[in-house]
Amino acid sequence: METGLLEDLCRGARISVNQAVLVSGFPEDMEPNEIEESLDAMGILGRVKVHTRIYSREMKSMVALCIHSKQADLDKVPKEVQVSGTTWTILGPEQSSASAPLSLEVDSLAQKLQTLMADEKRTREELILALGGTPTPSAAGPAGWAKELGNALKDVLRPMCENAPYKRLRSFSGVTPVPSGEDDYETWRDFAVPLVHEWECSDAEKRKRVLESLKGPAMRIVQALKDSQPVTTVQDYLTALENVYGNTDSGEDLYYRFRHTYQGPHERLSDFVRKLEDLLQQVVRKEGIPTKHIDSVRLDQILRGTRQDGLMLWRLQLRERAPNPPPFHSLIREIHGGQELSAEVTNACFM
Repeated sequence: METGLLEDLCRGARISVNQAVLVSGFPEDMEPNEIEESLDAMGILGRVKVHTRIYSREMKSMVALCIHSKQADLDKVPKEVQVSGTTWTILGPEQSSASAPLSLEVDSLAQKLQTLMADEKRTREELILALGGTPTPSAAGPAGWAKELGNALKDVLRPMCENAPYKRLRSFSGVTPVPSGEDDYETWRDFAVPLVHEWECSDAEKRKRVLESLKGPAMRIVQALKDSQPVTTVQDYLTALENVYGNTDSGEDLYYRFRHTYQGPHERLSDFVRKLEDLLQQVVRKEGIPTKHIDSVRLDQILRGTRQDGLMLWRLQLRERAPNPPPFHSLIREIHGGQELSAEVTNACFM
């Protein structure tokens, strides 16, 4: 795959390329939610959403454009991962080539600035004052006053950055069921938190951008915070919303609940496993267990909590597979297949 395809798809979808990856190698009939569950289980990209899938003639396979919830360090994201015995390829933004050490870059910039100042017959103090900054005696040496100049330029350019186009958050109101065109809280939060850090603007501008995405009850919560606390930060906004809409249980509490969740009477095994998975993902988000243990913890609780599908567990040989547990998407597919086979056998017996 080429990074050009990633950049083209991101541009067409108005998505930041730094929050997206291309994934290939998955089965053509795999559903988007199964792709998301497989990548979520690895924990290398945070929470993942499949934005679109296309067929690449060059790759001769399906390719998924996925949005992830955290700024990934490409050096730590493997280019290939193994999923159920098949190799998936992950392509992120093109990494920049090795650059010179920062100290050398600063020294080079300082030397260029010194030459410019000499040509213009201006002093360091005059330049800093012209930019609205305050010269300091402590800014000794070329590197020191180059840093001082950078701070002054940052203040001058900030209004320009705030007026430039930026990636907007989707709407969130806190209304249940979630209205069309809005995100549920967890999806909104998982994209809002890294994006707030990505925006290069003042805290006041960040607060304004967050407010633009809020509606209804969620907007009223933040408005009440502003009324009771005149001096607020964007983090105060996010904390207030988390306190109301987020899961306030600790990772330990959620793990305890997970370990005491059992299959209900007449509950299908696939429904029970999905219920467990929802709890397990909450445990992982709260750091109740290490991500690398997710498959083994899931399978162990399925074996402990299944009440009326022991024959299904035996057919799938899940106890024997405990040393090498399958990932969620593979497991749920096998369970669905087993349920369909059981239904066919039952129907045949009554024909």
